[in-house]
Amino acid sequence: MQNFVEALAILWLEREGASIITTTMCSNHPYRFSVANLAQRGKKVRLVLGIVGTVATSILAGGMILEGVHPLWRWALLLPAFASILCILEAFTSTCVVLAALGAWDLGCGTERVPDPRIDAALRARAWKLIALSGLLAFLLVYLATRCGWQPG
Repeated sequence: MQNFVEALAILWLEREGASIITTTMCSNHPYRFSVANLAQRGKKVRLVLGIVGTVATSILAGGMILEGVHPLWRWALLLPAFASILCILEAFTSTCVVLAALGAWDLGCGTERVPDPRIDAALRARAWKLIALSGLLAFLLVYLATRCGWQPG
């Protein structure tokens, strides 16, 4: 095991222009052998961002509905709604989709490469599911916002 940890001492992971420097595996983090790539701090950050984004998107949607903005303009809320929902889902599943795409995790000891290919594959699969679910929910919410309160004329 010591040789494995030493082999991970400094690795560069370069995919699509991103680079992550990794250090030795943290031996004390709680998710060492589970399918998660975020520690408590990352979960808290994403939860706060998701809640703030959801509140802001809801206020904007309500304002657009009350002001009678044309439904096509309401589709501009799709991206903020998607990002907010994705942040909330990332917080609840302890999975960052960007880190999963890079084959990395941050479990409290810095960003490290995921050592087990099975965990890496499971994280990538979960990331795609989170993206699909976030997109579907954001589409449905914005669609409902476009159906509310607009009278032509």
